[in-house]
Amino acid sequence: MRHSRYDILLKVVECGSFSAAAEQLGYTQSAISQTIAALEQELGVTLLVRNKKGTRLSTDGRACLPHIREICDGENALRDRVAAILGGVSGHIRIGTFTSVSCHFLPGVIRTFQKEHPAITFQLLQGDYAQIEGWLLEGAVDIGFCRLPMAAKLDTVPLCKERMMAVLPVDHPLAGMPAVPEKYLERERLILLEEGSRDDASDFLRKRHITQKAGFRVGDDYTVMAFAEAGIGVGLLPEGVLRRSPYRIAARPVAPLYCRELGVACRNKNHLPAAARLFVEELYRQLAALE
Repeated sequence: MRHSRYDILLKVVECGSFSAAAEQLGYTQSAISQTIAALEQELGVTLLVRNKKGTRLSTDGRACLPHIREICDGENALRDRVAAILGGVSGHIRIGTFTSVSCHFLPGVIRTFQKEHPAITFQLLQGDYAQIEGWLLEGAVDIGFCRLPMAAKLDTVPLCKERMMAVLPVDHPLAGMPAVPEKYLERERLILLEEGSRDDASDFLRKRHITQKAGFRVGDDYTVMAFAEAGIGVGLLPEGVLRRSPYRIAARPVAPLYCRELGVACRNKNHLPAAARLFVEELYRQLAALE
């Protein structure tokens, strides 16, 4: 695949070095250096600064970056349109995602999608809600999975709602109930994710004014499940995380019902590349089949 000078610049910024960008793009380091030098000469500004720690954007480079991303988006859209005219859609889709989506939902969607569109490739960037929002605003990803509503002004479409679930040892008294009344949670030692922008459980506790008994803060969803299985406490996780759980646990919805709403976001749905638009359509088809 032929890369434009702007593509090459963005890859150097992403990798933090000329050599790493050259390796990923299949060019020599000299070719990368010459390309960047020619671009800087054409624009009349220094875009990159090199030092012992690697390569970073200059002040002028940071100012130019949003416009460079817009140029790359336009070039990608042009390539997609030409491919469609010639009879087949190709392209590269950059997706911002988080654990429950990338582990339990995306593999099946991508497998089905690539049977119809084998020329389309993917890059997944995994982060939390705030990171994905930032990547969307910067143009680092084409689409991003998110929790609705979003703070930023982005185009969003809702996908599904997931219930908040109490994650219990199988022999816990609450495991025999069809749902766990939220007032009972104040009696339990809760196992929660570390506080941050993907901590749905803490948001739930704050909104429902539930006082948390001293419990545990852990680093990932699977540790929550493992601690619950061991009888250390009661976890709180969205139901999507619990699909195909390898742990011997019981999961019951909290009552009254509390849900997180998931969606897909992009900077501008009217400028979304053809490949990404087709992928969003596939998301909807597969979600409809699950209902």
